[in-house]
Amino acid sequence: MELIEKKFRDTPTDHKKYLKRLSEYVKYLIENGRILEAKYFYNKMQELKPSHIKTIILGYELAIKTFDNESVVLFDRALYDSKHDEELLLRMRLKYYYSVNNEKQFTGLVEYLLFERTIKTETFDLIGELVITQNAYKPISVLVRYLKSKKRILHKQVEGQVRRVVLQKLVDTIVESRK
Repeated sequence: MELIEKKFRDTPTDHKKYLKRLSEYVKYLIENGRILEAKYFYNKMQELKPSHIKTIILGYELAIKTFDNESVVLFDRALYDSKHDEELLLRMRLKYYYSVNNEKQFTGLVEYLLFERTIKTETFDLIGELVITQNAYKPISVLVRYLKSKKRILHKQVEGQVRRVVLQKLVDTIVESRK
């Protein structure tokens, strides 16, 4: 049994830290791919504090992981209505667009975040990770254009991945032009 699970299970339900430990445990389960367990414990969390920001965020994460589009819409609306943190809302949308492979919305949001907002390091790191793992030309071109405008460079290993995607786009364009 992991320490986080032990702390949660040893906390009585009427203890003041029960909800905090429950949310930490649900987050731990999601991060480790234990989605069914996370859903079960999330339901307990939702019964206790349905409109708490952590409940909304974890529900959004679970909806994305389980491809529950209806719940994504509900949690997106709840997070928007809470007016808690617009950048958090945009990060969640970015994760959603990535998970359903909606390249157009994903690229548009990446461009908006990079060029029209001042973003936190956490958001920039997420953008970089998702753009590189998506292996799609358009979002990569947006990221490279942003890095160039800020006079930054890619890490050598990441640059190799980017080059493969760009070369593949070039090959596809050449093949398409010959048809």
